[in-house]
Amino acid sequence: MAYRALDVANYVVHRALETGQPITHLQLQKILYYLEANSLVKNGEMLFEDDIEKWRLGPVVPKVYHQYKIFGSEPISYIPEELVIDEESLNVFLKNFNPESIKEQTKHIIDPIIDKLLQYNGPFLVDQTHKHEIWLEDADRINSGEKGIKYDKKQIKKYFEKHPQMLEILK
Repeated sequence: MAYRALDVANYVVHRALETGQPITHLQLQKILYYLEANSLVKNGEMLFEDDIEKWRLGPVVPKVYHQYKIFGSEPISYIPEELVIDEESLNVFLKNFNPESIKEQTKHIIDPIIDKLLQYNGPFLVDQTHKHEIWLEDADRINSGEKGIKYDKKQIKKYFEKHPQMLEILK
């Protein structure tokens, strides 16, 4: 069962805040990308269902971007409440993130990766993702302003299986 990317993102922020490691929105996006790549290669399945897009500063999950853009380039200081609409009643309410929504088994796998990647700043992580052929192949389109270019999850898996050294950053 794959999670929603926003739940994984919220957990990453929770982990950063819990361990006293500052995290920016830019770092968060790249950490999500590496978590997904690791899950695809090591577990053969998606960690989260949401699409990852190729943006000028590397991989971005749009739903997470919109939830966390309020922080700009400043460190994220809290997990924003999520606006939820109950489809049956059409009631609207705010929901707080519950870290228990991420299974312990998943936390055991992703915590060391999160902790490792929090050691790197956003620009360094951007530089790393810009070296990946799966970003470079669309660089001209991305840099010319084209929007909505998605990573294919199968393509991510295949790339990192072929280039395992690109996941060395996680160790």
